[in-house]
Amino acid sequence: MAFVSAPFFIRPLEEAIRSLDPELELVARSLGAGPMRTFLRITLPLTARSAVAGAILAWARAISEFGAVVILTYNKPMVAAVLVYDRFTTGGLSASLPVSALLALTSIAIFLTLITLTKRLWAPLPRTTALR
Repeated sequence: MAFVSAPFFIRPLEEAIRSLDPELELVARSLGAGPMRTFLRITLPLTARSAVAGAILAWARAISEFGAVVILTYNKPMVAAVLVYDRFTTGGLSASLPVSALLALTSIAIFLTLITLTKRLWAPLPRTTALR
């Protein structure tokens, strides 16, 4: 699942890093910031939205990787989607509904947590007026 969904995380992050103005990092380095500090204070905040969007897409793609798991390894990794399918085929709708509801609530909770963290951690910095 990670192999299939990795491009959904890597490509948006790669594009965000490529679109950064390299002079921002060079200015930070010229002011004495090391590579890690430059990454944490300049690169990461400017690419955080793309990283979160890519993570959400990759996570959604990994959850939806149902067909390959069912066909190749049905009983070994009982992932959530296969568990819902298994409960539905053996016990009907009443047996699969609790697992489906738990999966939906977990997905919504993770999504809302990611949105909240994105808004809090990477909110735009306030603009300051230039000195005259």
